[in-house]
Amino acid sequence: MAIVFGLIGIIVDDSKGLGAGGLILGIITLILWVLFPIILLTLLAGLLGGLF
Repeated sequence: MAIVFGLIGIIVDDSKGLGAGGLILGIITLILWVLFPIILLTLLAGLLGGLF
């Protein structure tokens, strides 16, 4: 969703500054939302594997 807003910002904003910033922030946010659960699940699996 953030990427869509970023793209809209690039199209609407003539200076390109805010739009590009929004797009970059959107991509970073998306990556974090995808990576954090994977990292947490990996750590949990490792801990459970170490316990049993």
